[in-house]
Amino acid sequence: MEHHRPWLILHLLPDIGRGRFHRLLDHFGTPEAVLGASMAELRAADGIGEMAARSIQDWKSLVEVDAELERIAEGGVELVCLEDETYPVSLRAAPNPPPLLYCRGALSPMDEAAVAVIGTRRMSRYGRTITHDFADSLARAGMTVVSGLALGVDSEAHRAALDAGGRTIAVLGNGLSSVYPAQHRRLAEEIVANGALISEMPMNATPDAGSFPQRNSIIAGLSLGVLVTEAGARSGTTITVGHALEANRSVYAVPGDLNRANSVGTNRMIQEGARLVTCARDILLDLKENLSQLLTGLPDLREPDEEPLPALPSGLTDLEKRVLEALELDPLPIDDLADALAKDEEAKPPAMGELMAALLNLEMRQLVTQEPGKVFRKGR
Repeated sequence: MEHHRPWLILHLLPDIGRGRFHRLLDHFGTPEAVLGASMAELRAADGIGEMAARSIQDWKSLVEVDAELERIAEGGVELVCLEDETYPVSLRAAPNPPPLLYCRGALSPMDEAAVAVIGTRRMSRYGRTITHDFADSLARAGMTVVSGLALGVDSEAHRAALDAGGRTIAVLGNGLSSVYPAQHRRLAEEIVANGALISEMPMNATPDAGSFPQRNSIIAGLSLGVLVTEAGARSGTTITVGHALEANRSVYAVPGDLNRANSVGTNRMIQEGARLVTCARDILLDLKENLSQLLTGLPDLREPDEEPLPALPSGLTDLEKRVLEALELDPLPIDDLADALAKDEEAKPPAMGELMAALLNLEMRQLVTQEPGKVFRKGR
């Protein structure tokens, strides 16, 4: 930890952001040399300024470094600086990377094959299904899923990756002494066991509006590509996408219903050049084509004509299969569902009792969900 002490001191100084930190390293070479520089030498450094120079000279009165190191140790957190071998290669190559990261869990060389999955906090059922399917498939293909632990798409992406037995990294906009939002504490612990929590913020820092753009730049920098599964017109995902484009990362978006507010952002991104994707395989093949040296050997990559059609669960009756087919596009009230089945010229219309029995069985198997007003939809 002593090796990181000079890095931490500079990181904690109020007038030293990422930009100044990098300029200081470019000028002096090491944090130790910066802290040992005279006032005249600091003033002579390009782009540092009088206030930052005085902060560096007076750091002992401004920074409680020992208290922060104690919090880091108590929290089971490790520091990772730019010159460490464990610092993510892809993030180091991004514009203006954070000189110092707080990490709880473990970073792995496997994380160089990572895709960010992001989107709205107010996720629809469609967004939940799409996010889960993409994150699940990416994790099963050996990709690390990166997101921000927020409500909605972020947490669904982390959960799907974990359930698939894959790795996931959560980048927080607050210090690692706490989890925000608080309801994701249990999820955060699972992520620590199968990936890492990462933050640029000091241990006790609380989230604020200024911290999330920095967090989003880390999400983009850690990833080979950024996938937006569902986003409204004013979604904060546009900030992450901007960082991804600046870092020359691929941007993918899932198209959505034109009548849904949560699809306005993703549809607009596609108009503006994001690649339209309909399954994780689209992303994997694109990465395989553009980054073949890094991604050779990824499992579960199929040629387009080998992609299997989704299989229905086994043990369904003919009527239950017809019900699932009728509910494929939209939820239906039971009367409309009965009418739809009655229009099937190749099968006998079911009696209402038969239909109710089929729906009950499908509900028990979590293949159909009943909503208020006897409206039924496919899926959980």
